[in-house]
Amino acid sequence: MRTSLGLVILCAFLVGTCITFGAVNLDCDPCENTCHVELYNGDRYHTHKPTPNQPFLCDDAFIDGLWYRFIGKAGSKLADHLVKPFSCGTMVPVYLDGQHPQDYTETTQKVCVNYGLAPCFQFWNIKVKRCQLNNEDYYVYQLPPTPGCNVAYCGAGEQVERCPTGEFKLNGRCVTKLPVISITNVIIETPVVEERQVIISCRVTYNVPAGTRDEGDVKIRVSYLADNALIDDDVTTGARGRASRQLRIANLTGNLGKYLSCNASSFWVNYNHLPTASAHATNNYYAGIKVVEKTSGTTPKRIVLAENSPQYEIQVYSTIPIAVNTHTSHKYEDGKTYVQPLELKVETTILDSVIYNGSPKSFKCAVSFTEDSWDDKLKRAYASSTLKMLAQRDGRNDGARDSVSRLLQFRPINIFQGFPPAPARSIWHGYQMEEIPIYTTDVADSECRSYNDPRIETFDRYSYFSQRAGEFVLAKSQTRDFEVQVRHWKCRSYQTCNCAVAARENNDVYILDVCHNVRQRRAVVPRILRRSANDEPPADGAHIKSDQNGRKYIINFPSGAYVIVDIRYFGLNLYVHVPSDDRGKVEGLCGNNNGNRNDERRDIDRSESSWHQRWRVKPETNYFNKSPKYKEQSQEPLYCHCHKNDSVVADATYLKCDFDKRVTQPDIISKKNLESVVPRQVVEFRNLGRRKRRDIPEASYTDEASDYQPYVFTFKEDYSKPVVNLTWPTPSGITQTQAAQLCRDTLANSSVVNLCQEVPGFDPFENVPKCIDDILVADDMGFANEAVTEMVDTCIATAVKEVLPEDKDVDSLGPTTTTTATQIPHLNIAELTEKIKTNACPRECSQKGKCVDGNCVCEAGFMSADCSVNSNISPEITEVQNAGLCDVQTRPCLKFRVLVDPATPVTRSDRLSCRVTKAQIDISTGTYTILPATTGHAVAEFVSFSEVTCHLPRDPIIPPVTITGTAGTPAQGFLLSISNDGVKFGKNESFVTLFDSACVDCKPFGQCTKKRGTCLINGYCYEDGDRNPANWCFEIDSRLQ
Repeated sequence: MRTSLGLVILCAFLVGTCITFGAVNLDCDPCENTCHVELYNGDRYHTHKPTPNQPFLCDDAFIDGLWYRFIGKAGSKLADHLVKPFSCGTMVPVYLDGQHPQDYTETTQKVCVNYGLAPCFQFWNIKVKRCQLNNEDYYVYQLPPTPGCNVAYCGAGEQVERCPTGEFKLNGRCVTKLPVISITNVIIETPVVEERQVIISCRVTYNVPAGTRDEGDVKIRVSYLADNALIDDDVTTGARGRASRQLRIANLTGNLGKYLSCNASSFWVNYNHLPTASAHATNNYYAGIKVVEKTSGTTPKRIVLAENSPQYEIQVYSTIPIAVNTHTSHKYEDGKTYVQPLELKVETTILDSVIYNGSPKSFKCAVSFTEDSWDDKLKRAYASSTLKMLAQRDGRNDGARDSVSRLLQFRPINIFQGFPPAPARSIWHGYQMEEIPIYTTDVADSECRSYNDPRIETFDRYSYFSQRAGEFVLAKSQTRDFEVQVRHWKCRSYQTCNCAVAARENNDVYILDVCHNVRQRRAVVPRILRRSANDEPPADGAHIKSDQNGRKYIINFPSGAYVIVDIRYFGLNLYVHVPSDDRGKVEGLCGNNNGNRNDERRDIDRSESSWHQRWRVKPETNYFNKSPKYKEQSQEPLYCHCHKNDSVVADATYLKCDFDKRVTQPDIISKKNLESVVPRQVVEFRNLGRRKRRDIPEASYTDEASDYQPYVFTFKEDYSKPVVNLTWPTPSGITQTQAAQLCRDTLANSSVVNLCQEVPGFDPFENVPKCIDDILVADDMGFANEAVTEMVDTCIATAVKEVLPEDKDVDSLGPTTTTTATQIPHLNIAELTEKIKTNACPRECSQKGKCVDGNCVCEAGFMSADCSVNSNISPEITEVQNAGLCDVQTRPCLKFRVLVDPATPVTRSDRLSCRVTKAQIDISTGTYTILPATTGHAVAEFVSFSEVTCHLPRDPIIPPVTITGTAGTPAQGFLLSISNDGVKFGKNESFVTLFDSACVDCKPFGQCTKKRGTCLINGYCYEDGDRNPANWCFEIDSRLQ
């Protein structure tokens, strides 16, 4: 219950003095102004001596339980030292025995009375409390009445003149109203670093009213806010119209990523509960990490990437320095302090959508800041590296992928140290940046098809027959080093066919050639070659792969361009795919790729002869016969995905780098059936004449280098209009009705025709007119089977390029082309595509097997992935590499390429093997002898359906550095044969000869003779001038042998 004494008047009638005080509450904090009595009479001060006529002070009328405060002229506290009698306006003074308390709790202490007899002759206890209110520090005392009169409590400390009630003390005088201190400007300043400490200040300017001064009398309260929420507050002293206060940096913890500002309010000293004015900062400052587009410097709210756009580069910077007082630091034994780097991890939400450009040696899914990153002029700490982003080229016609959620995310910064781990002292702990949406825009890739006829379907889908023999530019980029050349041969008396393709990008050329079989004029043995400028290794992303049978190949290039080569009986089907960079920037037989098919129609109709003559390959740029000129290429970086993968490492971002992250080509040839192919490398120096082994670069001394010698591709340049059969019935009697029925029936019996009917926008029977035309032109019903293969390829290509939301069923796309096929359950496009690839068997199993889950189950007597190989007929060799000769001075001769008759093809299997029988060559007679009991199996590498690489067991031929006990042989022979099952081998064995041309000349079939001017020592060849291996001080002189 709160007690009030009301107005009290105490009179000391004997001395005529009174103490008057207002309403005092007894049940409250004595520090409050209404809870104590103020003693302000200057006579009470300990140095005051009463005059003879002045009455003595007497405190026997004090009331028990009341609290008192010394103020004004009476001093600021009860005297705490010995006071002599007849001081402080009384005869007997009372003072505090001991020092005042320093804390703010209530204490009990002793007071002493000095009668002049002995110090502390009389004493009693009082209560003392230290107070702080409105920035004032003072004491209050609970003083009981004194035991008699002329005894009083003495004051001491600072004497401040007390103003009358209702007035204020200002600049040493009393005023009736506090003047207004108007604040003119409040600014939060950008960070500065001093002695490795970050300082952020709020600067305040104000006006002091005329006639007043502010030195020490003006106080400014400065409050810091983060997004308008209070984070720091304190008072500073102003002087000369200015004040400044620093932010407590630790208060930024949990407040990064927000805008800082400050407020200021002004008041006079001792009157901070009475502010005269306040103002808010005219600016703010973003405290955190920002992401900006490097070129414009603007912060993207969303990132839009087109597949053909250049890299989008972003910079990451912090507006707060990394310093000793902002981030984790360690002090070493030498006294130096090291501040740890701050790492910000980056990730994307979808693995195959957006990629990052960098080198795995220097790039990781993070950017980092160090203490040295801060630029005091820019007021930014830039990250150690930028982030370079590209839309992944996926080869899909999926339009703008805005509906798919892709996010550029930055993981929360969690900084722990110690064990068990605890949050480290860093303002960045727990900081989370906002994610940035990413949208990728598709720019359609383009494809040109050159069928075996050859009938060409341009990039812009104009179709025409190209019945001219020779070498032509099929497609060539106008802006970059990309070109595809094609050879047309006369495969029949009245018809030309594609027989070779050379595809070049930058310094790499890949050649697939079947034109070399000029006698048979049918595609039999593909030569797979690679040329390169300066014999450079292939660029990252440049490679060639084949299907299981070695009949279909895909040549890939780093730009995303690729060429599919499908080997047919009379030639090749070619599919040239160019990325969106080449839109409208291509020329050649495939057209200009500008979206207008009338361009090619107009030029071809105007003059078919001029059209073809325009695109004949020039000799200086004929990549079938010569390598391109070397051009320095900027080093293509590896491309990296930053993908969240918590299964790898907890709270980690999984970095995966390889070139394929930039270009993801549609799975047109099912990847489960693809095998890498090592093409024969055409090494230019071999055309310069024979060299010794020591003159050949080590990198070129390999069996992978080709002994391929360019053959002369002959054709008759006939400028007259080609004669093509366009009349039914054909010369053999095939009618149009028969052709149409066969084409439709063959397509309807395909294993995937029902599934292909479900692909949006695709009609599996759209190739029926082409199939009929092919039969008409070629007079060959076998083209119906070709139509099935083309239909399956086109179906898969269309399906994999279509991208729909996974929850959108095919039936929601509208009606599809209807046929007699049985209706199948509707699937989403991803499931449908996979089902088509799973059920599409290669070449319909050649009608020699059943298609089960995408694999051919062959009938008895047939084998291979497409059941095209008769297991009862062994492969028969038709040709061996370099006519069966191999010189160990030019290559190791541990491998030999063998060609087989396409009528008895080889198949890719673990049982494919070469049978090798050794032969001893007598160089004195030029004959050989088969060595009994030397027949064995050797490793066989599948190259294509008509080519195998046999590994040979070779005796020592190359001379050793010093004489050894192992004898050598200058020439050695082998009989080779091939088997698909390791049991039945071909009857046609071929003879190969390995020899050392240093002392032996050889012709095919072991016809080897010793050269003049050479020596044989222990079976090894030496030429005149070579060092004697028995004694290096002597040279070989054949005249002495």
